[in-house]
Amino acid sequence: MKRYAHPRRMSERFPMNPRILMLLRIIFGAAFLALLVLQVLLAIKIVRDGLNSGELSPIPLTILASFVIIGFGLVQFIIVCLFALLRLVEDDEIFDAHSLAWVDRIAITIAAGAVLLLPMAYIVAEVDDAPGAIVFGLILAMLITGVSLLVKIMRALLARAIGFSTELESVI
Repeated sequence: MKRYAHPRRMSERFPMNPRILMLLRIIFGAAFLALLVLQVLLAIKIVRDGLNSGELSPIPLTILASFVIIGFGLVQFIIVCLFALLRLVEDDEIFDAHSLAWVDRIAITIAAGAVLLLPMAYIVAEVDDAPGAIVFGLILAMLITGVSLLVKIMRALLARAIGFSTELESVI
């Protein structure tokens, strides 16, 4: 009778390189800080230029600046979610239900960004008298929606992997 050894965890067979995880953290951290600086500078520029030129009344100007701040905030929130997923990878808990919640947050945030882009494109088109900006905004919103749907597909694959992992553990 052949005796089978206890299967090792996936991380023991295929260890995650800690240097890659650290590099990803550095990249995402630098992107987060750069977006924060850009968010503040762009909001100040929009308000200052809008008030100096007098093209926009204060209400559309406030709305446009708010959209810029919210849009950058959405990307920053996605980076926070990616940090959480990296932590789960590092702790070898990525095939857990907690990871699904983080992926769901990413997909919803991406979809919110696509919706936010539409009124922002309209305001930019009105300010610059460029009707092509609306078409560009629609195309960009469609692409962003496609990315959100792709994330949902990846989430479904992760859910299947979690299910397989759970089944395998129950068999063992």
